[in-house]
Amino acid sequence: MDVQCERFVKYALPAIRALVARYLIEEKNMSQTEVASFLGVSQASISQYLSSKRGKKLVKEISSVPEIKTTINKLAEMLVNKNYSEEEKSKAVCSVCKLVGEKIFSI
Repeated sequence: MDVQCERFVKYALPAIRALVARYLIEEKNMSQTEVASFLGVSQASISQYLSSKRGKKLVKEISSVPEIKTTINKLAEMLVNKNYSEEEKSKAVCSVCKLVGEKIFSI
């Protein structure tokens, strides 16, 4: 049985992480190790996100929706800003997931 939540975790979450990683590396000149620390994943995972080995299925589709792309970029900024609590950051991640669910998965 394929539950929507399973598809979301399997495809959308890696794509969101890939886009956040790409933004932080390209726009903020952060290293893969720094980005990995902020996202709570390994440096090897970041390398795979950047080489499209993870998150590939939805990166292009998610990137093509301006509202989602803007929200992901704001999330990336928030993740590296020390003025936000972990709870605020967690809620921001949830809002991105909800937006992707509405726009891409029609949940």
